[in-house]
Amino acid sequence: MRSLSLVRRRCLLLVSPWTEKRPVCQWREPIRAHTLGQAYALGVEDRLGSIEVGKKADLVVLGASLFDVDMYDIGETAVHLTMMNGTVTHREGI
Repeated sequence: MRSLSLVRRRCLLLVSPWTEKRPVCQWREPIRAHTLGQAYALGVEDRLGSIEVGKKADLVVLGASLFDVDMYDIGETAVHLTMMNGTVTHREGI
């Protein structure tokens, strides 16, 4: 959650004059920074950071696309599945 709060603060700095001063955010950049960008910074982008054959499968399946959810509602988005190292660690309904 710490990373999300940093992204949220950064997004609050972007204000659109066409949306009555509501915060806007381009999620593609922060999501890339927290996935492939982190793996690159650690020097492990050949094993982590993106979904590709041969890489460790750490992923989350959400109930909605982060690109469609208001930034204030992300915490309310349902988590259907969590996978770490290719092993399911959380599945909705289990």
